[in-house]
Amino acid sequence: MESLQGIALLQFAMAGHLGAFGGGFITLCVLLFAYSPVLGNFFYIKAVAGSINSPVKLEYIVIAMNLFMVIADALINMPLAWNLGDFFMGFMALMNIVVIFIMIKPAMIVLNDYEKQLKEEIKTPVYTVYRTPELKHEAMQCWDKEVSTKN
Repeated sequence: MESLQGIALLQFAMAGHLGAFGGGFITLCVLLFAYSPVLGNFFYIKAVAGSINSPVKLEYIVIAMNLFMVIADALINMPLAWNLGDFFMGFMALMNIVVIFIMIKPAMIVLNDYEKQLKEEIKTPVYTVYRTPELKHEAMQCWDKEVSTKN
């Protein structure tokens, strides 16, 4: 038992308290804990990379990179896997900060339009690219129809 560390020690302890169910339960929990971020990443990839118009299907490249990282993490030692995970999460946070600064101007324009519609006592504010001509851009094509804020 002294040689056990990490997840093996936890499984041993749970098996001591709950019998064979304890070790299997911990295995299932760790599997689901590891699977949920991968599933979340695939959702993000479909939502973001899939919406970028590019000649190469960017989402497939990012999915391949994600699968490579899952396989690589299974083969390397645990401290390196955690360090890589921390590094890439930090990198993703930096990218999100950059995008937030890029999105400040369009977000403020849309917010001002929303507030203007509220001041005009429009009961259901509507967003269209035509209401904000300063945002006319090919990336705004999803707003070419009226979208209500109320369902």
